[in-house]
Amino acid sequence: MARLIYQGPKSPWSIEKRPDAPLPRFSFTANAPVYFDRHTLSVREGGLSMYSLDGRLHFSFGLKPKEERLFREGKLKEVVLSRDATGFRLVFCFGEMPSQSSRLCEMPEYVVVLESTELVV
Repeated sequence: MARLIYQGPKSPWSIEKRPDAPLPRFSFTANAPVYFDRHTLSVREGGLSMYSLDGRLHFSFGLKPKEERLFREGKLKEVVLSRDATGFRLVFCFGEMPSQSSRLCEMPEYVVVLESTELVV
């Protein structure tokens, strides 16, 4: 997100467009998804182990044999943790991913950018 805000050619806060201006601060709203990559998750004998900022989290996970094989043999690209009115949801993305540049074309609705004059201390 920092790369998109500070270096993106379409960003109004790009360092190149405002070389002498202070950098804006950005934060994520409470409903922002969390992206995990394939290195932060492992599947072992009916359970998931996922690395988080609070350390390793362990989940019981009842997978059917076909699903378990997909986790063991498939190409897991990322895991997205999101929250909505019904609770938390994990979405597992397998296969090819769109290029990072195409995914970060627009500012997501869960990012807030504050100019230095708007910062509250």
